[in-house]
Amino acid sequence: MASPEKLTFGSYEVLQNPDGSPCLLGQGSFGLTYKAHHVLLGRVTALKVIREDLLNRGNKSDAEETKSFLSEARAVSKLHHPGIAMVHDCALDRGVFYYAMEYCDGGTLQDRCEKFGPMPWPEVRQVALQIASALDYAHANGFLHRDIKPANIMLNGSGKARQAKVIDFGLAKKFNADTETSEATVRNDQENFRGNFATASPEQILEKPLDQRSDLFSFGVTLWWLLIGKNPFGDLKRGPLIADRVGPSSYADSLPENLDPEARPLLEGLLEKNADKRIATAHEVVERLTASGGAMAPSAAEGPATPALILEPLPGPPDLEDGYVVGGTLATATHAKLYSGESLADRQPVIVIIPDATLDPDARAGMRVAASRKLDFGAYAFLDWRSSGADDVFVIAKPDGCSL
Repeated sequence: MASPEKLTFGSYEVLQNPDGSPCLLGQGSFGLTYKAHHVLLGRVTALKVIREDLLNRGNKSDAEETKSFLSEARAVSKLHHPGIAMVHDCALDRGVFYYAMEYCDGGTLQDRCEKFGPMPWPEVRQVALQIASALDYAHANGFLHRDIKPANIMLNGSGKARQAKVIDFGLAKKFNADTETSEATVRNDQENFRGNFATASPEQILEKPLDQRSDLFSFGVTLWWLLIGKNPFGDLKRGPLIADRVGPSSYADSLPENLDPEARPLLEGLLEKNADKRIATAHEVVERLTASGGAMAPSAAEGPATPALILEPLPGPPDLEDGYVVGGTLATATHAKLYSGESLADRQPVIVIIPDATLDPDARAGMRVAASRKLDFGAYAFLDWRSSGADDVFVIAKPDGCSL
């Protein structure tokens, strides 16, 4: 019996299940996501394959529409945050668009709920802080996701090192993009609607102009979903769901009675149907959760722990994809390695820090929060970082007077 023909897209080959079928990770309105690997590099990746008819429509020519979509994907690929699955590549092949993104081994939050049911608030809280940090970063860079839901959030790693990662940022749009409209017309089909009716904000369903508050409403529904272990609106058909979403009634009375005292005001603030009354920014969510003693919160007085330096030779410098030239080795610290570098944007000297596995998880998490906010602690300032799972590369400004 002949082996099933392998499915390929450009340099990517879709991996197969034991029965020879393609290894499918997920299926959505826009296409399919496969587990694949780059045939030359051997890197395992999640490969999102999108139907051509979703690229080429509207008033633009096919070439212009495709160019616009690819341009958005390229822009999103430059988002570097531990809570966002990194986009490695995108291309057109045989009439379909695909992009390759970081593979996460823990499945989606929707998968987790379907297998294990509701998540306790401490676990949801950890995920909430990670997602809010990712949204804060994306919004600060001008991007809306427009489809935040449990199926678009992956889990990578386990234990304290587990990281929630938002996927499908390849379908994000810049704020106030031309594709948004101010015409308040309810969509009763998904021909042009981008998102999921169960998690979409009222203004998204009404096709009003969107800002970051729309993503926050979807984020609120996602947290509600995790806490009860299922879609809060799973019993509603599309028509009644839309009528309920754009109607005047509040969702506050529909939330579970036994919600954690910290969770209730947060969800009520995120689920306000009137965007003007809703929590305004993801940064505010991060502040609420960190101010109440979250595990990821750095000390406001001390900031992330500063490693004690022990000078000795190091192996070669890390490979950062863009933005920085990493040069000579500097030192090894108690829990990190340091390298000298230079920012390509302004030619200013920087220090690249790579924590090792011995760094306390809470200290690492604090550094991530500090990096997401680009906090300046006087002696040094966080500029950037790249992350995949528990592996981090932090970039800080070279302190004045530093001889390294």
